[in-house]
Amino acid sequence: MYESKLSIAVTEEEIKAAINAKAEEYKEIYKGEKLIIVAELSGVFVFLADFLRALELDVLIQFVAFDKIADKKQIELDLESAVDFKDANVLIVSDVFYKGNSLKRLVDVVKSKSPKHVRTLALVNRVCSEKNNDIEVEALFETDERKLVGYGLANKESYRGLKGLYYLDESETPNE
Repeated sequence: MYESKLSIAVTEEEIKAAINAKAEEYKEIYKGEKLIIVAELSGVFVFLADFLRALELDVLIQFVAFDKIADKKQIELDLESAVDFKDANVLIVSDVFYKGNSLKRLVDVVKSKSPKHVRTLALVNRVCSEKNNDIEVEALFETDERKLVGYGLANKESYRGLKGLYYLDESETPNE
């Protein structure tokens, strides 16, 4: 049996302020430009929804998923869809930048479609000694290596609805 303990990592107010500031910055960068957002599912949906509302730009969105059965070696990405990446600005949005190997593969796939420019934005840059530093990722927050939940991030599909980001500490407790 496990007892879960939550401790605040980032408050709801801090998240909102950071999203609004980044959206203002990106509004200026992409004003009058074609922008495609590629969003990595599934933990990113809350962040992406809030970011899109704050961004206030007309964008195309392409969702992607990594094949967990293949240990995230395959990217489920329908880039043959109606979305044309050629000469477009692409913003890849992710929830947590941890090791970065799957994110690097996604960046490579997107770059193979001849976009004008590719940026990567993550909600959180989580400390990892094995981080793939071959990609440049902007992150709204930096956290240590502890497990995060809330604001769309889950542990065993729980905790997604928390309004802030929390560290999840699981410690084994004896059965009584």
